[in-house]
Amino acid sequence: MTTTRAALPYVPRDDLAEATPRQRAILERASRAHPPQYRMLVYSVLLTNNWDEEVVEDSMETLLSYLSRSLSNRVVTPLYKSTNGVFDACTVMLEDGRGGVARDVRGNPICCTFGIADTAFPLEQAVDIAVWGAKRVARYLGPDEIPRTTNVIDLLYRAKHDVGKKPRMPEAQMIELSTLLPNTNAMTYVCGAPPDMQATVFKTVATFPILRRWASNFVFCDGYSCLRGVIPPEHMLPWWAEDATFDFDLDAYRRVLEEEECVSDGVNSGP
Repeated sequence: MTTTRAALPYVPRDDLAEATPRQRAILERASRAHPPQYRMLVYSVLLTNNWDEEVVEDSMETLLSYLSRSLSNRVVTPLYKSTNGVFDACTVMLEDGRGGVARDVRGNPICCTFGIADTAFPLEQAVDIAVWGAKRVARYLGPDEIPRTTNVIDLLYRAKHDVGKKPRMPEAQMIELSTLLPNTNAMTYVCGAPPDMQATVFKTVATFPILRRWASNFVFCDGYSCLRGVIPPEHMLPWWAEDATFDFDLDAYRRVLEEEECVSDGVNSGP
């Protein structure tokens, strides 16, 4: 268990409910060549690309080349630890260790980044972490839900530890991966970003025109006020709001992932 309070029960959405018969027919054709578990990813790419089936085919070929990689929890577990009671810089899914995950008011799983890492990861490792996260999110989605998260970048939690650090700029493969992912209005809330960091983010977007479609998905605030009304108090970390109750334990989260890995190793080793 990673928190003393389990995540609230969740009923999966039906994101296909408003699709027209024509759109459903296009989805059926476009998803036929791909594994069934990626049907809603195909749907997301269709929505983002104005129902262009050729674009979807090209995008899915590259996306599946990433998603088909076999990755274990060991990709991320070394990053999940506390130092003197303070989380080290890392990105996590706010899972409760009981099979649930913290969600926003729309039901999107919450992915949270604490601070800025001391050094840049090797590019291959950065891509592996991104792919691991995408696969992790998938376990919390219903069969008719668009794959998306609500992202919180918490720069206040580690503020005094991260003075002078700058966010890393995306590199070639990360840019490729980002541009292939569908823009389905998943939001990123940056809490505690100084003005120069906000300028850096938008300068990066301007440098890479293919990223511009993500620009409107960023919300910046000095504190945590932008999370109010977006995430229910039961799924907020204690320092995000006075009535927040999701007291996530990073060391416990690492142990949960390590235990999963041990079970997986036992299953894979066979009798």
